[in-house]
Amino acid sequence: MHPDPLNPEWLEGQRLVGDPEADQLFLDILEGGADLRTLWNHMLDVMNDVQRAPELLLSPDTSLSEHFAEFPPSFDAHFHPSPVPDWVEGERLARAAEIWKRDAIWILGALYGSSLPYCYLIGRGIPALYRSGRLKKHQYIYQRLYETGLMIDAVCEHGGIELVDDLRMDQESRLRKAIRDIHPDAKITMKGDRLVIDPPVSLETLRKELKDENRNAKHISTRRFWGRGFIAVRKVRAYHAAMRQMFLAKSPKAKRESFDGKNADSFIDQVSKETKGWNQDQFGVPVNQEDLAYTLLTFGYTIPLGLATLGLNWTDGEKEDWWHLWRTVGHILGIHQELLPADRFEASKLFPVMVDHLAEKTDQGIALTETLEGFLAEYLPPFFGMPKYLPKMLIEKMMDQRKPSTGEPLVRLVVPKGPRPLKLRLLMLLAPRVLWLYFTTR
Repeated sequence: MHPDPLNPEWLEGQRLVGDPEADQLFLDILEGGADLRTLWNHMLDVMNDVQRAPELLLSPDTSLSEHFAEFPPSFDAHFHPSPVPDWVEGERLARAAEIWKRDAIWILGALYGSSLPYCYLIGRGIPALYRSGRLKKHQYIYQRLYETGLMIDAVCEHGGIELVDDLRMDQESRLRKAIRDIHPDAKITMKGDRLVIDPPVSLETLRKELKDENRNAKHISTRRFWGRGFIAVRKVRAYHAAMRQMFLAKSPKAKRESFDGKNADSFIDQVSKETKGWNQDQFGVPVNQEDLAYTLLTFGYTIPLGLATLGLNWTDGEKEDWWHLWRTVGHILGIHQELLPADRFEASKLFPVMVDHLAEKTDQGIALTETLEGFLAEYLPPFFGMPKYLPKMLIEKMMDQRKPSTGEPLVRLVVPKGPRPLKLRLLMLLAPRVLWLYFTTR
């Protein structure tokens, strides 16, 4: 079928597609035969280290590089600077960073008040990853919520995603490379101002090799992604690959251990215990292309919508810059090009189609939203009843979209309707100003 993101049938097919490149990376690592839980914890430590100081990865003399050498080459390549598509604009990324610098508090509010609740609508996706019994263990969900905020900070800060210009080779280097492409074992020496090649290479063969190299170079980007945000997104991509393998239990290790979890002390341990009973026919592949693309839309497309409900209206240019940043993140994350709308207008067409295809009411979605409310409450000032009432009211205020096919308010799929007395409505009116004063004067 021809790729058509606005066709629900085509989107359904994307539920069976994961991230082959990242999945292979994790399978390469598992081939070493290490204990899966020990392996994952070691991977996590190494990924955290490289996120804190990514420049150390580029030097072979650092302990970080030595740790990377313990893994297959594909793991090292996953975190090295990668080519930048032609459509990525550094000026737009810089402007998005300015928006983050100016409105970070409100953006985080929109993340927790609209983006994540929209994610919890994916009845066959995110809620399915968390069995209702695990939802009572709030510390694991809180850990993921906190890490999501850290990832956004890394991505949005100035220089979080850098576009680094690669250095073009000089003429002598290009000539030496062409010779070695013809004869890998050739000896090249200088005699005066002449290159001496042993064994000799005909001038005609060398000209053809250089011509082919020039032709290929036109299709290779000389820009590379780098920065703390790039590393953070790559870390999330590796995390997704680990989750897919654990849920699908394709590796012999995962099948043999099955994770009884008696000593589990991390969120990934909790996830790994759910490898049994994953219904791929019902849910699709865990963390599949459709779910990834929809989640990206909740970050890049719905955050400005949520902010507008609080009276913070970005310009059209600011909204486009914000989407451009998240489209770039989607590329780094391994989302296929067909599911990365070129601009906000295209995103506005894709989002309602995906909502209609994905959104449903589930016990897990409601439980996750309640957990999110508890997480938000811990960061609110302890007066005017804000911790008790404001999180739910904030979600109801910001999550104002409806399901296109039924007209049903999407918020009612994750937040049951309850009484809202006048004093609570007044609290919602006062909250933005009170919160602004509270967080900017601390």
